[in-house]
Amino acid sequence: NIGIKHITSVDVDPTCKEIASTINKRQEMDGKFVAVTDDMCEFVYESDPDIVINTSCEHITDSQYKKWLHNVPKGSKIILQSNDYYDLDEHINCVSSLQEFKKKSQLSSFVTEDELQLQKYKRFMLIGHK
Repeated sequence: NIGIKHITSVDVDPTCKEIASTINKRQEMDGKFVAVTDDMCEFVYESDPDIVINTSCEHITDSQYKKWLHNVPKGSKIILQSNDYYDLDEHINCVSSLQEFKKKSQLSSFVTEDELQLQKYKRFMLIGHK
């Protein structure tokens, strides 16, 4: 047990709610998990989250990314992932380097920054504070 009190999963795709609820049924039944169908750019945080995670930053436009980041409460711990895999049509906001990702994300501090070379592309990860 890593001491997770509550997880809110936000996705604009309504089919994700059912899948997330099924996968996390035990935590949902314990009141520790809820899946929400909402636009993450419009999502209103009811309280300051301990951690905000976005593992697919390349799937939203640059303006959506900026709007989403703006709405994350200041000081929140944040985990971000993106990549340089431009060949997929749904990858509309890739970054070419870890430095570009850091600049785009404008976090106030960084705890970890890393990249992973995969067969076809690099995956970038930032952990820090907004």
